[in-house]
Amino acid sequence: MRFISKIWKHYDYEVISSVPKAICKYWKEKLRGTSRNGTKHLNDHHAICPLKRYRNIANDFIQKKLKIEPSGGKKGQVLFVNGFD
Repeated sequence: MRFISKIWKHYDYEVISSVPKAICKYWKEKLRGTSRNGTKHLNDHHAICPLKRYRNIANDFIQKKLKIEPSGGKKGQVLFVNGFD
């Protein structure tokens, strides 16, 4: 099946008991997935999905890179510095 709307990148498509479903990749919510339902309900869910919002906030605080350098002081001491230049 070919999906045209970009919203589908946030959903998996699965047929459960012969009923097509769109499954949210974040919340795992099962929504109607037939072509006659359109994508408005998918966009609406995506806008309010609690786990998607949490993941976006959490990604802002993930440490991307950390460098360890000799401290120049006592033997065995190191400095942890931001790895972004």
